[in-house]
Amino acid sequence: MVKFGFVFSKISRLIHNKVLHNSMENIDSYNAWRKKHEEKRTMISSKFSYQPKISVLMPVYNVDVNWLMKAVESVEKQRYSNWELCIVDDCSSNKLIREYLLMKESEKIKVKFLEKNSHISITSNEAFELSTGEFIALLDHDDEIHENALLEVVTVLNHDNMIDLIYSDEDKLSMESERMQPAFKTHWNSELLFSFMYVGHLGVYRRRIVEEIGGFRVGFEGAQDYDLILRFTEKTNRVYHIPKILYHWRMIPGSTAVEVNSKSYAYDRGRIALYQSLLRRGHNCSGVEEDPFIRGNYRPLLRLNKKNPIAIFLIALSNNKSLIQERIRDIESLNTDIEYDIIVFSTDPIDLMGIKNITYSYNKLFVEMYKYLINFEHIESFVFIKDTIAAQNSNWLEGLLVYSERDDVGCVSGKIVSQSGKISYSGSFIENGCKIYPNFNDNKDEFGYLGRIRRVQNVTFASSNCFSVRSTLFKNYMLENLSLHDFDGFNLYLITENIGNIYNPYFEFVTSNMDYDNDGQLAPHGKELLVGFEEDRYLNPNTKFENGKILINI
Repeated sequence: MVKFGFVFSKISRLIHNKVLHNSMENIDSYNAWRKKHEEKRTMISSKFSYQPKISVLMPVYNVDVNWLMKAVESVEKQRYSNWELCIVDDCSSNKLIREYLLMKESEKIKVKFLEKNSHISITSNEAFELSTGEFIALLDHDDEIHENALLEVVTVLNHDNMIDLIYSDEDKLSMESERMQPAFKTHWNSELLFSFMYVGHLGVYRRRIVEEIGGFRVGFEGAQDYDLILRFTEKTNRVYHIPKILYHWRMIPGSTAVEVNSKSYAYDRGRIALYQSLLRRGHNCSGVEEDPFIRGNYRPLLRLNKKNPIAIFLIALSNNKSLIQERIRDIESLNTDIEYDIIVFSTDPIDLMGIKNITYSYNKLFVEMYKYLINFEHIESFVFIKDTIAAQNSNWLEGLLVYSERDDVGCVSGKIVSQSGKISYSGSFIENGCKIYPNFNDNKDEFGYLGRIRRVQNVTFASSNCFSVRSTLFKNYMLENLSLHDFDGFNLYLITENIGNIYNPYFEFVTSNMDYDNDGQLAPHGKELLVGFEEDRYLNPNTKFENGKILINI
């Protein structure tokens, strides 16, 4: 148990990458990407007007000295010079470690030896106490950082010195130091952080905030980094992602076979850390579940803060009375005590005589229907669902509303699949000025790259086929842009207002119309709002999409 905290982060990452890197396994593609995109930076530290000291924290415990040497050397090779390395040994029994560290101790490399084994949180805090830098970076004792790592961090800080947290992409090192399995992460995605510790390494944190939150918490060993970033981001949203591979973690054989099952309580610590963070943030949360298929993938169990009246707008596309009746029965059988009105919209006249408890609005122009919405008062939220969409969960209404009722959230959609079980919608983004649909036509139970299909996350576009939104957001936008009335523009408008759209995979809908929204082409106002969206707010520029698959963008 003594080395648990040190092995756990390796274990969890090995699990994620063994299961989830299904579209990034081609090492030739990665080598081609490295040859094209990785560069030898010639800039030197003296060129920067702002040169903060970065303290690299390295807790050590019974590591192979050869790997420890490589880890230390990777810091010594940094092209940015204002760094210090703070190493604390957690009472290792391997005497070679002490000999090596005493030999390396210098003005820039600080070393401390603990007299008793204290586990990784205390050891990390001891390293933090040694440090004097304005920022701290975390480095495991057998991993390496790229020679440009700190240079890239300081380059970002010279563009914006108000950033508090910077993270990068990462890859893995074989025992022969061959680089493989890149993890090209999303840009800052606050909602995804509530699903798992996707930020990983390299992580660089502003010292002042780490001090404010009390450093690493004892009792969260194994999930100490996740607990740290959750508490850290409660204090700031100034986070920046560097889409470059700046961290290399070493795959050591045998570390998962025994440890994964015997150390499962570490995942419980991550679950508890997330639950506590959600409560501190003011979420009405009854608990956190762990995904049975992906260890360390969490699902917050959120409850509505308020159950105000809502309006459900059923968009009739089929002109099929029996289908519309079926959708209305689905809504009326919901397991909910939320008060709602059902309004059926259509652009072609439909005979709905005999259908009770609905309001029917027909107009050839959708713009007139949007005008109709503006007149709704005392309605907290709007829910739009097309008659070609059938919900598969009895509590889907709450599943959307628990997110869309939040002030920082705009439109919320669930997973939409075909009648044959193929994915139609699992989030939508922008690439080269068009809407793209990752994992389109994949089997609905697939995980996707980095498990994205199974994780609640911010997305650029919700689905116009089914979504919920606060009525004030929708009405305010329509009042200003009534002549435009397109869903793409509304989604982009929300993002420019720092309001995030969300994909929630835990609520599934079946569609009888397996098509892209707008065939991937943005509607008029969406195209206008593309100014400022040279790249998607969430997508990593090192990836691209072909036939719904995520590939390395060579």
